[in-house]
Amino acid sequence: MVAAIASLPISLALALFSPQGVARIIRSLGLTWFYAGLCAVLVVLTRNYLAGAWLSPAAHLVQGIQAATFGGVRAILTHIYPDLVADTSTRIMGTSRFQVEISSSCSGIEGLVMMLSLAAGWLFYSRRELRLERALPLVPVSLAIIWLLNLVRISTLIAIGNAGYGAIALGGFHSEAGWILFITVAIGFLTVMNGVAWFHTAAYSAGSISGGGNTKVAPHAVNSGANIDAAYVLRWLPSSPHR
Repeated sequence: MVAAIASLPISLALALFSPQGVARIIRSLGLTWFYAGLCAVLVVLTRNYLAGAWLSPAAHLVQGIQAATFGGVRAILTHIYPDLVADTSTRIMGTSRFQVEISSSCSGIEGLVMMLSLAAGWLFYSRRELRLERALPLVPVSLAIIWLLNLVRISTLIAIGNAGYGAIALGGFHSEAGWILFITVAIGFLTVMNGVAWFHTAAYSAGSISGGGNTKVAPHAVNSGANIDAAYVLRWLPSSPHR
């Protein structure tokens, strides 16, 4: 029974996609694989650099992100918990019952880097179809959204721990909530970019209408998948522990 259930996804994939069909899809994507792979490598390298600079006073950009993240979480929780603990020197945040260290792994850096990689990669790949002067503002908007959602994630983590579920907060919610938020924002960004005609050139909009739809779904999936794969790699890289 277990073997049958485990083999179901494989059987379904073989039924839907023949080897010839998969090969045809791979060939049709052309340089998309290269762009997606490059984005994934850049995500890992940039994250490692920023995480390494997290404790360096000379890294002004990283220190700015650190201060903004710490201050944002404190602004949310200060109205909820009168016993809020917020030590900027050690980056400890929480209550008298539950505290965490806001390290590089929960600072939002990974989400920002992955979102920037996905957005920049998609804009570059679709530069001939997009009105860049209209599409470019979506990049800082998406970064702001994912950063604000990370503040909510950290605040919720502390609330869960304060309620007596510290193991759930640190063991499951901490990482899984970050995945859900990133994927949600990424899908929203790509959906708006691909689905709203205002961002497209007139020629591309006319071609989509006459052709019966958007033909860039597969590259969209490859680019998104590369960022998610990079995120899985980041998950296993060493980071500062919580307290």
